[in-house]
Amino acid sequence: MLRYIMTTLLLCAALAQAGAATAAAPLTDMDLPAATQTASSPLACGAPPAGSTPASQANALLVEVNRFRLQNGLYPLAYNALLAAATLGHSQDMSQKDFFSHIGSNGSTPTDRAQAAGYDLFRLWENLAGGHENAALIIAEWPLSPAHRSLLVDPVLTEAGIGYVHDPNDQGNVRLDGGGIGGPYCFYWTLNAGSRAMVYPVVINHGEATLTSRNVMVTIPGTAGMQVRFANQPQWTGVPWQNSAPAIPFELPPGGGPKTVYGQVLFGGILTIDALPATATLQQSAPRLVYLPLMKR
Repeated sequence: MLRYIMTTLLLCAALAQAGAATAAAPLTDMDLPAATQTASSPLACGAPPAGSTPASQANALLVEVNRFRLQNGLYPLAYNALLAAATLGHSQDMSQKDFFSHIGSNGSTPTDRAQAAGYDLFRLWENLAGGHENAALIIAEWPLSPAHRSLLVDPVLTEAGIGYVHDPNDQGNVRLDGGGIGGPYCFYWTLNAGSRAMVYPVVINHGEATLTSRNVMVTIPGTAGMQVRFANQPQWTGVPWQNSAPAIPFELPPGGGPKTVYGQVLFGGILTIDALPATATLQQSAPRLVYLPLMKR
């Protein structure tokens, strides 16, 4: 099984002309040796991590990306369902139609797919990866490529969606940009990271879908230099403002199950904006068993 990665950036000119959007020429890079872009004999596809699901694989990559951003002093990215739908569709397209490219089988670009999913983008990056069994392998490679690293450290980005597909029957007939043939890749990953004007999403614990503790870190990307506040209910009486930061300690209410964190942003010191709330599932901790000594009468 071979590996392959690719990236592109598209910018929308939303500031110069209201409603007008133009896309920059895609930036692509072929980071692996030429041998991975030529014909190869069929190789066996590996299995995904034990116990994983497509959703958990996608979430694992989001968490890895956010940890890398935090290590570099940047805000994490919030999960966005619209971008997730766009990226899953593209990963499925590549797997089913035997190609690896930012251009879909129908000629669509990353911007086309994001907008078709309903994402009103201001800025958008797309990274692709193929042949990586898990998120750790991808995050070990992307920072080594200037183009991929540009997505990881772009401070303007606030949201992300990841589409992951495992194709156990993949073959070495995958068409690559430039006319090469590669594969089998077996694992297809698409990451879209973007931002929308005046949209501020809450992030819980680096984007983790499942939590193990009530004590978490929260933030609102895109709010550097502003003030923010958080609550377990959308009620703000007595909730103080605080300076925004990439990770702010916060306590969830007791009990397991879905937990939603609400946020507000003080924009320009005068305008209060409701942030998009985030929800994660808090695992119910097992009850503690207390053993009492036997009393003999």
